[in-house]
Amino acid sequence: MDDDPYRSASSLTATCPRCHNTIASVGDSTQLVCPGGCGEWYALDTLATADQLARTRLDGMEGWPWGPAPCPVCRRPMRVRVRDAVRFDHCEAHGVWLDAGEYPRFVDAFRRR
Repeated sequence: MDDDPYRSASSLTATCPRCHNTIASVGDSTQLVCPGGCGEWYALDTLATADQLARTRLDGMEGWPWGPAPCPVCRRPMRVRVRDAVRFDHCEAHGVWLDAGEYPRFVDAFRRR
């Protein structure tokens, strides 16, 4: 049995880590968007390499101001990471959650290096 949650949009059930509503896939289901506008989820390696993500600094204030955000896929608490003053939530197994408005800054932070 294949346990890859990104294999097909029909097999993916994910929950927004902020409002807890079901989030919907966009395109090939490597991007999920909260219908309430909370943010976006990107599958691992979609925006940056796993190595780049792992080398980012961990934020000492886990999940501030909301508390540790659960991964939309596995529901385990994600780690808050920082790169060039951009804070994002990272599940090492599944991907990255970007709160509303963080996408352009996130991409720019990884592009600069």
